[in-house]
Amino acid sequence: MSKKNRTYFAICLFSMMILFSISDNVIGALIPTFKSEFSLNNTQISSLIAISSLGYIIFGYIGGIICSKYGYKILTIFGYSLLTLAFFMGTRVHSYVSLIIVFFIINSGIGTLTILESTVIPIVFISMQAVIMNLTHFFYGLGSSFSQKITGTLIAKGTDWRSIYLYLALFCTFSFIMTLFAKFPTVSISKSKDNVSKSEIFKNKLIYLYIIAIGTYVAAETNTGKWLINYIMNNFNGFTEANSSNYTFIFFAVFSVGRLLGGFVVEKFGYFKTVIKSMIAAFLLFTAGILLKEKGLFLISLSGLFFSIVYPTVVLTINSVFKKNTAYITGIIIPLASVVTMIIGFLFGYMNDKLGTYITFFMIPLCILISLTSISVLNKKVQKTND
Repeated sequence: MSKKNRTYFAICLFSMMILFSISDNVIGALIPTFKSEFSLNNTQISSLIAISSLGYIIFGYIGGIICSKYGYKILTIFGYSLLTLAFFMGTRVHSYVSLIIVFFIINSGIGTLTILESTVIPIVFISMQAVIMNLTHFFYGLGSSFSQKITGTLIAKGTDWRSIYLYLALFCTFSFIMTLFAKFPTVSISKSKDNVSKSEIFKNKLIYLYIIAIGTYVAAETNTGKWLINYIMNNFNGFTEANSSNYTFIFFAVFSVGRLLGGFVVEKFGYFKTVIKSMIAAFLLFTAGILLKEKGLFLISLSGLFFSIVYPTVVLTINSVFKKNTAYITGIIIPLASVVTMIIGFLFGYMNDKLGTYITFFMIPLCILISLTSISVLNKKVQKTND
């Protein structure tokens, strides 16, 4: 692939990641609106998030099959078609059931296209993988930081939330058309006989450490994005969607900066070592932020800087830890980690109703601590194996 085609393909990936981030995070600013309009409690909101996560898990698997059989272009057309359909449907939602259906289809589209984003970079960008990976995740963080701020401001000004999904539908259509003109690489199916049996793979304890580490980390990150505004508005006086969204904006703004620059830090100090220290900082800042209540909101936002490098760095280590069947093993770890995230997400809403939003928010530093512990054990086992 020529340099011009690679550059255009990178722009398409960046556009897709911005779309993913807005789709994922706009709900955080809309939760108070959904609760009010459809008379929902926190458990029903978490059920909405959990069911939509099933779409991501199921269609992530289906996307892998489509990719291996029909290639990247058909995969892209299928994924973008689901997203475009869902966004236009979002402009016509008038019930809780239809809201669930829309979010299920949105996450199905994202799950499908995630296969493209996760597997195509090593093929297209042979000599620039680290740079492209960090830039790709930077654009996700960039979209996240602005999506909740803009959504919160629009809602505060009286904009109908359905209009936001019309804007998303138009942006999705533009991104879809732009990506169709990209030159897609050919999918090559490995027929190597040097494969490890499935039973041997599932006997490897490192896989389960990865599932717990990634699942609990992603739960901490996504539940911050989805519930921070709700937490602020429920516990502190004088906050609206607009000024509460300032804190999610800061969280994802520093998160984006961390993903843009964090790759250089990781390369210098080592993958596991950097992740462990970063997670310790995130745990301390987030816990202190909750304990200090309203005065600690900025600390919660600042913790986004230390969240930033965890996911892409931990996922990258899978390639070095598992030398054989890497793609297959990654395909096991990510969906099962998503199941962990989904279960925690449901518990989050249920506990909000039973224990209150303040106590429940301690679930996030708890998830960070569990992930940190799993990564620390994983690091020791990998070092022991290498020795």
